[in-house]
Amino acid sequence: MHLEPYFKEVQMRIMSVGMVNLFIERMTIDEIAPKTQRHILGTLSVICKHCVSRGYMATNPCAKGDRAPVRGSMGKRGAYTADEVERMFSQNVVLSVRALMHTSAFTGLAANELQGLRWPDIDLYAGMITVSNTGYRNALQDETKTEYRQRTVPIPSSLLKLLREWKVKCHSDTWVFPAITGRMGEQNAWRKQIANVCKMAGVEDKGLGGFRKFYSSQMENDGVPKSIRNYRMGHSQQSNVGDIHYTEADIKRAQSVADIETIAAKVSA
Repeated sequence: MHLEPYFKEVQMRIMSVGMVNLFIERMTIDEIAPKTQRHILGTLSVICKHCVSRGYMATNPCAKGDRAPVRGSMGKRGAYTADEVERMFSQNVVLSVRALMHTSAFTGLAANELQGLRWPDIDLYAGMITVSNTGYRNALQDETKTEYRQRTVPIPSSLLKLLREWKVKCHSDTWVFPAITGRMGEQNAWRKQIANVCKMAGVEDKGLGGFRKFYSSQMENDGVPKSIRNYRMGHSQQSNVGDIHYTEADIKRAQSVADIETIAAKVSA
């Protein structure tokens, strides 16, 4: 997605530190997050290391000591606490924003997954959301960040009721959280909406990602097993056996709504 469009005409033997630095500048101009830039450069560095080992390149132009550093905090945004979420949910906000916040808080979907979420992905009868696509720069990507991000997660009853209400009033038959124009939703607009809700509630703005981290931390606090948390968050189980990540029992429990109902009850009126 990022490397091929920029470097597809470049022969590896002539790639230089200067080219890599210009690529970093391009990513910054395109507003690619520093953390994502580091992941992209990490992949490029692995490719370059392979070329060096094969004799195609003399040195690795992507090595940290040579190329320009990627600026930006290495820290992670914190999670909203249950008290903060409750205060945010108690604010008088439009239905679309309320549905967006609740969906993020009770399913753990990342911003790009919410962006690519379509109504056919939601089973409003069985109470399940299937993640198989993401949104990127107003375009639907037919893949997720990793294979583990393809998952099916349960919807607690309070969110299910809210999504049914929102579907009736939503101005798009395709996108669950569309832009005003009816096209795919815009993360920049969501950031402003969340920041406004935080201001109203007197809560530190931790972005939309703060709800995803709330979802993870609350499951951990309630004793949900790590393998179940990882499945719902779209992470690897970190098994020692690389080809076996989840048992059928793990997935069945991860798709059960029982413990999410408990989390939702804590902050729902």
